[in-house]
Amino acid sequence: MQTMQPTQPSSMSMLSVWLEPSVRHHQGEEPMSLMDLLFSRMDGLYPGRWRQNYPSEQAIRAWEEAWSEGFVEDQIDPRELKQGIANCRQMYDWPPSYKEFVRACRPYMDPEIAYREAVAGIEARRRGERGSWSHPAIYWAAIGMGQHDLLHAAWAVIQKRWEAALISEFAKRQWADIPMPAPALVAPGRTIADKEQAIGVLKEIKQRTGADLLAPRGDGRDWARQVLAGKRRATLVMQQMARRALGMEEEGAKAA
Repeated sequence: MQTMQPTQPSSMSMLSVWLEPSVRHHQGEEPMSLMDLLFSRMDGLYPGRWRQNYPSEQAIRAWEEAWSEGFVEDQIDPRELKQGIANCRQMYDWPPSYKEFVRACRPYMDPEIAYREAVAGIEARRRGERGSWSHPAIYWAAIGMGQHDLLHAAWAVIQKRWEAALISEFAKRQWADIPMPAPALVAPGRTIADKEQAIGVLKEIKQRTGADLLAPRGDGRDWARQVLAGKRRATLVMQQMARRALGMEEEGAKAA
């Protein structure tokens, strides 16, 4: 069973991370809060236009409270501020709203960017690699979608389903760890599976699911079990047919 992320600190303690003086903008100056630093940087990026939205000290304090509470609720890491400020230079010619700034902090929340990452990640896992995942929610959204649809449907066809899956996954706020993939059954460029490698995959599936895919059952699929156990020489096509016959593609999808 995958472990969940540890319980988050209280909202009050997280708010203090954003509101209490802890950083220096310039050497020798008094410490400032992350929110003060962010305000200063945005004022520099959008001279006149940013400060125009906050004409009084009261308006600035209201902005600090609203955005810092949003950062806590959305679990923004203070280290993401640097990315958000840098991306604002490229993404927005106007002062961003809260949602726009969060999008700049987390470009992977753009559904199409996350979709491209998911496709590349699932393809890597099919090769026995972990894949590169900027956020676990993208991985679990991909698994929930189903690998076949994700890899074979065009973006225009799958867009709405993917966006719904991604929104649903991010809303959970806690995610199981991304598991390591099962070893690839056949290495790229090879036509005959290595016997030990094939048996290793089958043992891992048995360990994860409890299903012994090689046990004789008299169901007419013993030929497939012999192929995957390395007892019968087979081409890549035959190996793929054997895997489909035993439902290993579905098991692999669950274990991926």
